[in-house]
Amino acid sequence: MSSSISSSDLHGEGTPVGRAVALVAEAAVPAVLVALLLFAATLVLDGLAPARGLSGDISSIVIATQLERARTIGPADLLVIGDSSALMDIDPVRLAQSLGGITVESLATNARVGPAGYGRMLETYARHVGSLPAILLLLHGVSFAMPESKYIEQPVEWFEVDEPLPSNPLVRAPDIAYERLIAPAFDLPLPGTYGSHYGQRQNLVSALWKGHGSLEDPNVLRFESEPFEYECSPAFTERLGILRHMLDRLQPSRVFLGLTPVPEERVGKGTRETRAEIEQSTVRVLRRATLLDLPGSLPDDRFATQTHLNAAGRPGYSDLVAEAIRKATAPSRSFDSRDPSKQDR
Repeated sequence: MSSSISSSDLHGEGTPVGRAVALVAEAAVPAVLVALLLFAATLVLDGLAPARGLSGDISSIVIATQLERARTIGPADLLVIGDSSALMDIDPVRLAQSLGGITVESLATNARVGPAGYGRMLETYARHVGSLPAILLLLHGVSFAMPESKYIEQPVEWFEVDEPLPSNPLVRAPDIAYERLIAPAFDLPLPGTYGSHYGQRQNLVSALWKGHGSLEDPNVLRFESEPFEYECSPAFTERLGILRHMLDRLQPSRVFLGLTPVPEERVGKGTRETRAEIEQSTVRVLRRATLLDLPGSLPDDRFATQTHLNAAGRPGYSDLVAEAIRKATAPSRSFDSRDPSKQDR
């Protein structure tokens, strides 16, 4: 009698291994079917999404909402644009009050939208309102260092074009499935700390509208001791030039430029020097921008992240920005949106 065991004997239905294989197959088939159904639903929902190429993450929700606001909000005296530090650090209501009761709206988004994308947002607003008011461009140091690969990785800077953005359903499937299928079905919030703070997508959108285009960052600062130094990438410089041409064409009444702060713990030997270099080079590119005298750092307890202030830091910083604008419009020290080069002498 042969003592060898054939493959068919090993995996026979009556053996433990065979029963295990059968159980796995029995469990796997429904799971595969569900996955296929979810993927098919993702493809359909992706095609029906009003902002193709923008997934359900926080940044994409902000971009889509700010674009809608640019198409619908009324005229403002001052329009805030820039990266997510502009979105999180400024309280438009507080800034408006500090500037004497003017109207302030924010269309700030994030760093990956970039200067060219900010210009596209201004174009959308100008088509709707008819002209541009004074512009406040606020940027954090990380935006200046953005490499070309980051702009390409998530090509949101040209969100306003009529053609849909490049979209990869395989990559976006988890976000779309969660946002449009799972979360509504089980009344689930957005993922992460923003979900804990704001709840579902519609709550975040409502907060943006209520906050005149601004949000509070609900995170808690994680300390980092490495000194922050400013650097400017060729990709950012190129896009800054595009924004300059857009501003020349759109003719806002005035352009204010400010760099948002870093935590005091990140201030090192080269921080102030490199910041000053970036400020001056940016002014040279934009030409018509008035540089605001803003603090390069603030106490660590006013930050939610390395790039965003927290809810406690926003009011005071908004007051500092208002004071810097008043200084820039001296001698009146009251808000004046007019370009000084065009004022009567």
